[in-house]
Amino acid sequence: MHNGTTLTQFIIEEQRQIGASGDFSSLLNDIVTACKVISNAVHKGALIGIQGSAGSENVQGETQKKLDVITNEIFIKSNEWAGHLAAMGSE
Repeated sequence: MHNGTTLTQFIIEEQRQIGASGDFSSLLNDIVTACKVISNAVHKGALIGIQGSAGSENVQGETQKKLDVITNEIFIKSNEWAGHLAAMGSE
């Protein structure tokens, strides 16, 4: 990646160079969007009350953290609309 090039620009440039369909690039961009939203939530964590326990357990019986639950929801929302993801696993 060159200085000043965004991840999205880099993905699109690489896609063009190899003549790909863009399906995988679109999925990567959906993931990038989710990561940006999560980064913003982490940055503001103490201010918007997402730290601490969510009061629920995951499949391993561990107490879930609010941020775990929120990031899972963000990934689902970021990927369900566009239709680029066939399946996703999460604890």
